[in-house]
Amino acid sequence: VHLDLLPIQLLLLDLEPRKERHRFLKMASAAENLLERVRANDLTLDLIAENLKEPISFYGPFAEALKSNTVITELRLMSCRLGDEGAGLIAEALKVNTTINDLGLADNGIGNVGACAIAAVLRVNTTLLDLTLARNEIRAEGIAAIASALEVNNTLTAIRLYNNAFGDEGGQLLARCLLTNSTLQELLAFYCEMTDISALAFAEALKANAGLLSLDLDQNKITFTGAFAIAEALTVNVTLTKLAINLNPIEIRDGVNVLELLNTRLDDPQRAAWASGEADTKPATCIPLASD
Repeated sequence: VHLDLLPIQLLLLDLEPRKERHRFLKMASAAENLLERVRANDLTLDLIAENLKEPISFYGPFAEALKSNTVITELRLMSCRLGDEGAGLIAEALKVNTTINDLGLADNGIGNVGACAIAAVLRVNTTLLDLTLARNEIRAEGIAAIASALEVNNTLTAIRLYNNAFGDEGGQLLARCLLTNSTLQELLAFYCEMTDISALAFAEALKANAGLLSLDLDQNKITFTGAFAIAEALTVNVTLTKLAINLNPIEIRDGVNVLELLNTRLDDPQRAAWASGEADTKPATCIPLASD
């Protein structure tokens, strides 16, 4: 515990020693002290808070303080019972705040209303780079708002939406936004109840998208059909470098192990070389199996 760093009685535990500026707020009794420091704009540590069991009335003044705070760059409120109302308050603050670039609101019972509020932020905020809305209650309606915002947002580089049961309706909308968004580099959407319908949509999007570097579709309901479509899309897309699609019911069909095929294509350094013109010969990993 680094009490020597704290001029007031705010208990913070260092759980990430590799990131000296990150501290972990554990005691709800420190909430008022925290609020005063945010108001005073003297909080020199990025804020990572978990299980802050304050009533929703706390987040109104907290959000107001964030509007004028110019120190905090990372704000993560995990398991703090924000709900839609709290998410809305934070969203309003981020329409004004110009320093927070990393927002994490995982496991807060946020539903479609809160997701729509965050989506509105993505349309106007040009500072936010990293957004986590994992383990919430966001369904297709909320994802529709987020996906629509991502079509016009050109600053966000990473979004984590895993453990939200938005299914294929939401999955297809996320995939569709990749047709126009070229800024997003990381999309985590595992355990979201998507099937081959979403996988096929992502495959089509990957053929046109040249910005996404990492896509996580683990623990969904994707079979050989969806996985194979993505593998074939990688004969066109040469920028995706990381794909997670494990723990799906993907079978071996007609002697084709599609997971091995995906790994082979992703691991081939000649894909990028050929796309950039550095290699004269089209590598085998860029030849669709369907055309063999």
